[in-house]
Amino acid sequence: MGVIFISHSSRNNDGAIRIRDWLSENGWGPSQIFLDLTEFATGDRWRQRLNQIGKDCDGVIVCLSDDWITSPECLREFNHAESAGKPIFPIIVKPVSITIPRFITDLQFTDVSSSQGAATGFERLKLALHRARIGPQHFPWPPTDEQDRLPYRGLEALTEKDAAVFFGRDAQITEGLDALRRMRDGSSKRVLVIAAASGAGKSSFLKAGLLARLQRDTDNFLVLPTMRPGRDALSGPEGLLVALGVEASPDTEEALDAHLKALQSQAARRITELTGRTADASQTPKPSIILPIDQGEEFFSADNVSGAKAIELIARCLGASEAFSVVLTIRSDSLGPLQGRNPLANQLELLNFPALQPSAFKEVIEGPASLAQPPIEIEPPLTTKLINDLNRSDALPLLAFTLERLVKEYGDDNLLELSE
Repeated sequence: MGVIFISHSSRNNDGAIRIRDWLSENGWGPSQIFLDLTEFATGDRWRQRLNQIGKDCDGVIVCLSDDWITSPECLREFNHAESAGKPIFPIIVKPVSITIPRFITDLQFTDVSSSQGAATGFERLKLALHRARIGPQHFPWPPTDEQDRLPYRGLEALTEKDAAVFFGRDAQITEGLDALRRMRDGSSKRVLVIAAASGAGKSSFLKAGLLARLQRDTDNFLVLPTMRPGRDALSGPEGLLVALGVEASPDTEEALDAHLKALQSQAARRITELTGRTADASQTPKPSIILPIDQGEEFFSADNVSGAKAIELIARCLGASEAFSVVLTIRSDSLGPLQGRNPLANQLELLNFPALQPSAFKEVIEGPASLAQPPIEIEPPLTTKLINDLNRSDALPLLAFTLERLVKEYGDDNLLELSE
């Protein structure tokens, strides 16, 4: 998990410390909070702070005050966070006597500057962080509707209900969410592409990593059902029309246009219901409608009867609504056709998705075991053996398969040993 960056004026250290202590009391560890209390003005130190925002920060809490508003350094932090697509949570820590800038009032902010309003203010901050899926424990395990679900899925891709046991991809999750927020806020690139070799975990990343979080950030995203092109990308059982909720007809294109307008209205109503504010461009960013697409290489398979037409209609959706974005997984060997002569080519933003490094395997092995009910203990020599044996590019499916078999065959005593 990334960190919470606390942006504050050095004249308001007490307020920033209060925010930090509240985060600690609510489950954030020291490594998950970035608060620099030193006074400095050197370029190297400012670059360090700005790099911290851009690298692995989940969100930025702004300690709002007259001092913050009039500080060029604080405004620089805000602009950097905004351009990086980070969620920003303004919170008044000292009464403000000057005009609050429009770029702050456009956001939802809260007030803990008085003893009377502090409890309500912190409760609103907690709710905002929860909606944005920023917290020490995002998701429950086991899922409430499947108490006996195994924490290891074998060769099956993880789904949204497995978000709690999806480990090892925090950096890519942060990068992907940032990219989708930038698309929501007007980026010219509106198709986020997750390209990697077969077996790298793209589908699990899409569902358990990104979609599980987007589905809960209801202030900002309306996530459609996941599309899979299959053999009929347009009208198949998981095709485009099913994902969009549009029936095939001679007037399909017109029906799509009308449906997109209805989806935008639905998302706007949701904003109003959740925040009590009117969801228009003058007050808050429009919620983004996300079309997830898994196995994008199937668009270009020889037996897909409607791949080209489906791509054409997706491009039409992107053109018809600035609120419409796509996140798509695809095998690396099919990236060429996607980048070639098709209507989506100039809309693509590639997400760096390297093979899972051996250094992350320990977390992938032991993280899910720690969440099992009761927890499963893994003998340290077994973890070491698994990491050493699976130090290869196609390791992830083999590791998932091995762990699932170990739990099924030897997990009754909640202890997995090397001898097993």
